Amino acid sequence: MKAEILNLWKASFDDTDDFVRLYFDRVYKDEYTLTLRENGQVVSALQMLPYRMTVGGTTVPLAYVCGVCTRPSERGRGLMHQLMQQAIAEMRRRGFTLTALIPASERLAGYYRRFGYTDAFYRSTEVYHAHAMPSGEAFCRIVSHRELPSETVFDYFDRKCRERPCAVLHDAFGWETICMDCLLDGGDVWLALRDGEAVGLTLALPQPDHSVLIKEILYEHPAVKTALIRFAMNRFHCQTAYVRTPSAPAADAHPCGMAMILDEERMTSLFQSACPGRAIPNGTDLLTQTLPDTQRPWMNLMLD
Repeated sequence: MKAEILNLWKASFDDTDDFVRLYFDRVYKDEYTLTLRENGQVVSALQMLPYRMTVGGTTVPLAYVCGVCTRPSERGRGLMHQLMQQAIAEMRRRGFTLTALIPASERLAGYYRRFGYTDAFYRSTEVYHAHAMPSGEAFCRIVSHRELPSETVFDYFDRKCRERPCAVLHDAFGWETICMDCLLDGGDVWLALRDGEAVGLTLALPQPDHSVLIKEILYEHPAVKTALIRFAMNRFHCQTAYVRTPSAPAADAHPCGMAMILDEERMTSLFQSACPGRAIPNGTDLLTQTLPDTQRPWMNLMLD
């Protein structure tokens, strides 16, 4: 089935050959895939990738839906609506507490709302200009992740991600794939070290407008954050850096992911633990109130 899905993917998405090869070599599995067939051929398909997410002091299983596509000649027949309904039932059967996805457009966000998905993840963008940043002290050494044991880099990344009260987590293999994808795009991942200990990490990509996009930045002290941003600017010879950060819903925040409850009983229990004494909300309110604004739920580096 893998070859069929790969061909459908290429017909549906404008991805580079390098990315498609990376995805199907390292991420794709038949057991994550749901399809519709007609006359023996796959006409619609999607992936349900397993992740964990921190919620209410614990972690719960989350299914990330991606690769949602229908053969171009078969679009407009309601095939994906049928497949999404099957996928939601299948994700429940497999024991996922939540499902999440990243719509490619507002039109698609409206489509997914029909199934019960709601905006749950937001991000803001901080803008930095080299001439306005303090020089700071060179109190940490910054090195590419390729110069260090992979376990050292992942252990720091994983620890910092787990400190976030609501965040989708990546395992070590997934993190390695993220780094490989970053390198394919001309970027890099750097770790800040002080006295041999990790104190910060950033993943950055050069942009066509000669700026740098920092897709993730983790640090022990604001001075480390400044040092990492300046380092990325210098490395890519840029004067401007755009830094993605988790955000609560606000006028300047961009919705960057949707989620839906699959196991309402589990989420109700988590809500009761996080908000003792409060009335239990219903439907999508249960999701948004279990993941309160102050916790700034975060889903990032999903190969989207």
